[in-house]
Amino acid sequence: MSKSCKLALLLGASAMALAGPSVAQDVPVEEEASSDVIIVRGIKKSVADSIDVKRNATQLIDAISAEDIGKLPDENVAEALQRIPGVQITRTFGEGQEVSIRGLPQVRVSVDGRTILGYSIKVSPPENERLGRSSGLDIVPSGVFSRLEVIKSPQADQVEGGLGGVVNLVTPSPFDFVEPAIGFSLEGVYSDGSDKVEPAGSFFAARNFFNDRLGFLLAVDYSGRTSTIDANERNNFLNFSVGDTNGDGMTDIRPDRVRMERIITDRTRLGVSLEAQLQATDNIVLFAEGLFASLETNRQQPGFQYRWANAFTPTAYDGNAIVAGDVSGGQFLTLNTLRNQPTETRLFALGGDYEAGRIKFGAEASYSEGTVDTTIQSPILISRSFDASFDFRGGAVPSLVFSDPAAVADIGNYDFLRTSLNSSFGELDEAAVKADLEVSIDGGFFQAVKVGGRYRDLGNTFNAFSDRFTAFEVSEFGSGVTLVNNGLLEGTGASIPSDYPILPILPSSFYTNGAATPNRTRDYDLSEKATAVYAMVDFENSIGSIPYAGNLGARYVHTDFNVETFTRLSDGSLTPVVDQNDYGNFLPSANVAFDLDDELKLRFSAARVLQRASTADLAPSLFINEANFTATGGNAALEPTLANQLDASLEYYFAPAGLLSAAIFYKDVSDLVANETTEQVFEGFEALGPISSVRPGNVGSAEIVGFELVYQQAFEFLPAPFDGFGVIANYTYSDAEASDVNGDPQPVVGNSENSFNLIGYYEKGRFSTRLAYNYRDEAAFSFTQGRPDFVDAVGNLDFQLGYDLTDNVSLSFKAINLLPDDSAINEYSASNSILQNSYALGESRYFFGVRGRF
Repeated sequence: MSKSCKLALLLGASAMALAGPSVAQDVPVEEEASSDVIIVRGIKKSVADSIDVKRNATQLIDAISAEDIGKLPDENVAEALQRIPGVQITRTFGEGQEVSIRGLPQVRVSVDGRTILGYSIKVSPPENERLGRSSGLDIVPSGVFSRLEVIKSPQADQVEGGLGGVVNLVTPSPFDFVEPAIGFSLEGVYSDGSDKVEPAGSFFAARNFFNDRLGFLLAVDYSGRTSTIDANERNNFLNFSVGDTNGDGMTDIRPDRVRMERIITDRTRLGVSLEAQLQATDNIVLFAEGLFASLETNRQQPGFQYRWANAFTPTAYDGNAIVAGDVSGGQFLTLNTLRNQPTETRLFALGGDYEAGRIKFGAEASYSEGTVDTTIQSPILISRSFDASFDFRGGAVPSLVFSDPAAVADIGNYDFLRTSLNSSFGELDEAAVKADLEVSIDGGFFQAVKVGGRYRDLGNTFNAFSDRFTAFEVSEFGSGVTLVNNGLLEGTGASIPSDYPILPILPSSFYTNGAATPNRTRDYDLSEKATAVYAMVDFENSIGSIPYAGNLGARYVHTDFNVETFTRLSDGSLTPVVDQNDYGNFLPSANVAFDLDDELKLRFSAARVLQRASTADLAPSLFINEANFTATGGNAALEPTLANQLDASLEYYFAPAGLLSAAIFYKDVSDLVANETTEQVFEGFEALGPISSVRPGNVGSAEIVGFELVYQQAFEFLPAPFDGFGVIANYTYSDAEASDVNGDPQPVVGNSENSFNLIGYYEKGRFSTRLAYNYRDEAAFSFTQGRPDFVDAVGNLDFQLGYDLTDNVSLSFKAINLLPDDSAINEYSASNSILQNSYALGESRYFFGVRGRF
């Protein structure tokens, strides 16, 4: 189908849905009248509030209110956002961490429009932690926010960034509350893998003083969780020099290893939000806000890796890929990695707003900071040699069968290869100032003129340290060597080694320095300054009896960038290197909405959007992970990714909790960034042989066209007791056509062509329940030697049950990821699911607790 035909399909729109734990503004089920305020809670009311945000916005926005978040079993922001049409999420450690909007993972995350910086801790590859221009959504607990917004069409007065869109997390303000408010929640969290119950809770308080001229608000959210993930990792099918072994005239590709491990993770999350507002005069409101979030991630990863060179005999093929073989004298390594990674995020803002007559003026200064402090220890045993057979044809996990399993279990057949101690510290910080002026115009086409500017200074430093020791004999570890038989990846149908020795985690006395020495080739110091100005007009008029309103504007931003790194010369010495770049971008935007009648709205928007590469991707430093046989680094020559986009939506608001909508979207993207994997031998690490080297690059351009469909309705027209039922459903189609720098076709990283949400709920009296299913199909996530790597389709089923003991206290039960096999992360090469790269099987989680508001 041609692009013009696809654009002619006016389908797909916006909606909201629900999810996640919060007490930020959870309110009672029935309506309670008082002299000053009506307090309402419930699924239908929360859906209606979200619809109102969408309906009244001047741009394409979907929203989730705090009442929604408290009523679905989603424990963080990303998992709440996945209910919105066009939003797809990436999970790490079984929790939502990052989002894609309309097929693009380049999304800006803000809190009340301000930058929030932070680090996202990954499972695989573990050395490639994602840091950059926004915090990972798993670090910020949803309980400190009153509303989540997904902005799909920008305005000139909003901060640039976000190729797919913007996720804006809105905190409640003291002046939002007419009466004093106190809320709490207490929960127990049970995870299948850990088989233990752990605590979670939140607290919320807001009160105004001095005739409501001074207000304070505090929100606190805490959770702890131990999880277990079984993973098959890094079996990349690569172009090795095996030649044409099956006689089909093509060079064959083969896996170079089988690696499996159990990842036992302990995560503790804390979020605190504090805000003060002061009505200084009748025209001036001052504010001070602070947000703190910490996420400590500690994990142990016992497992093994079996590697072979060309000393094997192929026994099965899939095309020109060797998928089974007999190995002679392969190396079997056992590992017991320990990783400690506390991360913190801080955001402070101070400012004020002035309003008098036709004039509105606002100014503020903000500061955001994110840190990560990582320590990694990896003691490794290596076998003298074992014969084995591998087979990738049995499903998601390859089989590995040793000729002599007893020899594998015998500690006498192993040598102490090495233990490594690596540590690093990363810090991101941004200081920003902004000012906005709005002048209203009485009568006529133009309603207001808005101008403003913003300056920000972004810094990112990263310092790494490493040490290793190889002089011990295995016998010196004595009883510390344990034989592993932990049922790794049971139930997958694969034959997996179950008895093999691993070393204990070692004390600092095993290391040459007791700590670590500087690893300068990984260090960098990055600075980026950006100055932006904008002008925008609001307009309003009618065509016949059809009123319309919108805005038209443009934003110009100039960026200066430099990064300092170290390069190792052939004689082993280090020399500093400075890379610089600067560029300017003009970003026009327009939004218009037509009220066809009281219930039907038609929207159009057009804009040019920008996404700079993440700071980690821009730093051309190098990290070689000897335990994983991988190398990673950045690329200072990356260009910002730009897109021209068009949107249209038709929205039918037929009831307070009812919406039927359809929308289309189109994006023309240039200079896409994606990781590229090659095989390389590195100086000083020749003993490792060729290892996988991963660096980002501007891999080409893309066109994305798609549609969103939304239907949600409360079935109040049915006879009792069926009038408590309701449904929320949305579907997104995203067709992405990309090409590399040579014009050859390729997939767009992060884009799933089909995704949908289906949520059924029932709410009657004091009882409520909800069942939610989310699905996205396969998506490319990286490239290996020019071939795309894919992650398979995933589906998630969540359940929630609630009962109100009184008007102020309620009980809840939540079940997350009820179908762990369907949500398992399955990565494979070259669009062929037999060519397994990795597989990670998560677990189900259960929450039970009590919440209240007074």
